Amino acid sequence: MNLLRKLMAGLGLAALLAAGGCGGGTSAGDDLGGAGNGGGGGGGNGSSEVTTVLRASVDGKELFNGSVVEAGSAIALDASASTGPAGVALRYSWTIVKQPDYSAASVASPASAQTSFVPALAGQYILGVTVSDGVGSASLQLEFTTTSVYPVAAVQRRERDVTLGMVQLDGRGSQPPTGGDASKLIYAWRLVSVPPGSALTGLDPAEATQAQPRFTADVEGRYEAELSVSYEGRKSLQPATLTLNIVKAPTTPQAIIKAVTPEPFVRGRKVTLSAVDSKPGSRSTGTMQYRWTIAQGGLAPLPELTGANAAELSFVPVAADTYNVTLAVFDGVQVGSADFRVDAAIPDGAANTPPVAMFMHAYNQNTFEIEKGARTELYGRGASYDVDQSPYAGMNYEYTVLEEPAPGAATLERTSMRNTFFTPRTFDGSGAEKYKFQLRVQDLAGAWSEPVTATFTVLNGANRTPTAVPAVSSGSAAVMAGAEVVLTGAGSSDPDKNRLAYTWRMVDKPDGSTATIKNADQAQASFVTDKPGPYKVALVVTDSWGSSSASVALAVFAKSQNSPPEARPYQALPYDREQPLRIAPVLKNVNLFNALPIDMWNGFQFTANAFDPDGDRINYLWTLTGKPDNYTGHKPSETIQSCFSGGRYLPGVDVQEWFDRQMAAEEWDCSAFKLAPSKTGIYDLSLLVTDGAEVAGPFLFSVQAATREDYPTVLLEDLHIGHYWDNTKQGLTLKEEPAWNANISATKQPNQLLFPVTAGVGDGIQGLGLAARFGFSGDFVVKTIRLTAGGDYTIADLKAYDTYGVEKPKFAGLSDGQIVRKGQVLEFQLVWPIANNPEVCDGMQMVGKDGLVWSFRIKELPNFTFEWKPPSSSVAACS
Repeated sequence: MNLLRKLMAGLGLAALLAAGGCGGGTSAGDDLGGAGNGGGGGGGNGSSEVTTVLRASVDGKELFNGSVVEAGSAIALDASASTGPAGVALRYSWTIVKQPDYSAASVASPASAQTSFVPALAGQYILGVTVSDGVGSASLQLEFTTTSVYPVAAVQRRERDVTLGMVQLDGRGSQPPTGGDASKLIYAWRLVSVPPGSALTGLDPAEATQAQPRFTADVEGRYEAELSVSYEGRKSLQPATLTLNIVKAPTTPQAIIKAVTPEPFVRGRKVTLSAVDSKPGSRSTGTMQYRWTIAQGGLAPLPELTGANAAELSFVPVAADTYNVTLAVFDGVQVGSADFRVDAAIPDGAANTPPVAMFMHAYNQNTFEIEKGARTELYGRGASYDVDQSPYAGMNYEYTVLEEPAPGAATLERTSMRNTFFTPRTFDGSGAEKYKFQLRVQDLAGAWSEPVTATFTVLNGANRTPTAVPAVSSGSAAVMAGAEVVLTGAGSSDPDKNRLAYTWRMVDKPDGSTATIKNADQAQASFVTDKPGPYKVALVVTDSWGSSSASVALAVFAKSQNSPPEARPYQALPYDREQPLRIAPVLKNVNLFNALPIDMWNGFQFTANAFDPDGDRINYLWTLTGKPDNYTGHKPSETIQSCFSGGRYLPGVDVQEWFDRQMAAEEWDCSAFKLAPSKTGIYDLSLLVTDGAEVAGPFLFSVQAATREDYPTVLLEDLHIGHYWDNTKQGLTLKEEPAWNANISATKQPNQLLFPVTAGVGDGIQGLGLAARFGFSGDFVVKTIRLTAGGDYTIADLKAYDTYGVEKPKFAGLSDGQIVRKGQVLEFQLVWPIANNPEVCDGMQMVGKDGLVWSFRIKELPNFTFEWKPPSSSVAACS
């Protein structure tokens, strides 16, 4: 099962996997029955006496199937000409069979014979009307399309309350004019009103222009937001408004434990605890449910619990020990918990009880098979106990060899400590040899335990115990009530590669639940959460030699209420059709896992940027849904070391095989990842985000990549060539930028610069402090850039100047008005002529070097501007 199927499993959302829109139903013909035409009685359900007539018009102009309407038009709907049996009143039901995503349009009076409908968004609509006489009915549909010459603002509607804290709005459903590019929409959000007491005065300016802005709701109440959009100078005719009801996060139920039995608590005397004072949370939907569990500090057997699922718990302490009791209460929505400590003392006048000796074999988890010559530990402290004394009190230990294949074959390294070791001898052949040991323990009162023995079989190929690893297939342990939970034991393992048998068991479930595990003897099992609340299952795996793992439990919580996750995914750099990602390496000779030298390539970088209002764990699924024809796989990028597909790299795995699997991957399950394409073309990706109960998305990306030879416009690349320190020449030399770490063999490659190009905070002029200290005179090269032309373009408004009027920076290799022909490649430099070793430092600060500017633009391409204005910076060389 691929990752997408796993994510959907148990959510009841398999329909998300199917392409295509909604629709269906019975449509009338092209003529819906205008004046003088009786229409038709399409698709009734058994009554020949009802005939449905559907008429629709805009400003008196009749509509038919396939009509095109301007978005925002008021459509008059009329089924009053429908007929039925004489004297029987007809009933009408208007429905919206299909409309664009994010549309909030509704039929004004859905039960009236005459009504209206206003389609706000451009797209396809199907309206239906059913006319009934109470016995039979007949239906008709009207299918039409809307267009718009203006952009249309649309917001995602909220049908439920939102909790205090981070809130995300959604205007992704807004539309450009029909035929326009949605990526060019400009968003303008504002908070129209906030509740009394809120400190909010508006959205952060950087958020207000996002398609999905966020703000922090600080008080309860109603918040009203408004969205307008514009497109190439045209503004939406009316804003879209959204009202949010912000409420406090629900309080969790309060688990309260009170002792019915008075202290002191005594070994052998019943202890009763009560939970009747526990309180439900603010959104409780049912009677309280109780679950008690107990743990202790020592190793004596745990006491039997009476009332483990009731409001009152009783048990009898079997040892003088500390018992930690945990109560979990469930109120139908959430779980609360509390702990209670029971310190059980020895009864007054009680006689001393001898301790109990037990081996805890730590070598291979109680299989008692060991390899020839394998040093083996015998451990008594980890299992032996004394019901009379604290588990942390000391005991004496006595180990004895009872049987060995030959005298002296088993020599104990020590005989009176809490643990000891022996090393069985080696021998020829395929047989087995046995060693038998005895353990006794002595308490502080001098009493000795009864002896216990352990026998070890020494042979080649000693069997080792498997390990059970239960998991929820979707990756999330939170689901909605009624969902099917798919369990997987695929992560279980056997160190000897033996075949495993699986045994799943339902350990606990909510009161009233009849849930059972299907396929409980298979690696993949399932159950249905028929009631909300906590479920606990356990898995044991057994190898082909009959050795079983420890039982490992897994908790699943079925929610009755849920706040879905919110996501605002983004691409780190704005690659588009004019400026696609350049396909090229960015680092050479990276040693992957110290086993495989590879090049790291330029890649699209995506981040899910998600949060969950309930604090649930979020799972992610990125899927490559479209790629160029004859695509043969990706190039390696940093993703291969941070976001894996098809399993994490483990020592011992063939690195090349694992690497090849990553290069062919089309699904990734991390919050952020990088995809390095290998071929010119368009790449489509989708993102799904889930908290296990609900899914947000899909969020869609369509990005373009090109080789330098296929680049469609103007490509700029920083060649990392400038004046840098040269240890051999002991001076500044025009050379490639040295590695940032002398211990790293990887070398930098040219990196793509996207228009509009500006200098960032970290783009100060390197080497100036060294120039001041060691002296430099001549043309100081700040940066070397390669330009590749995908067409014929003109360099315009080329300038180099010092805003302080002191220095005389210049371009080398590029001139104003220069025409660069298609396919031409040239290199140019940003140069600062330095004369007479000028002072460039004032203490730790560069002086006046933030005023140097190199700029130009591409005449034929708006927004293709270059302005390199390096900031001033502090450098150690100025000291």
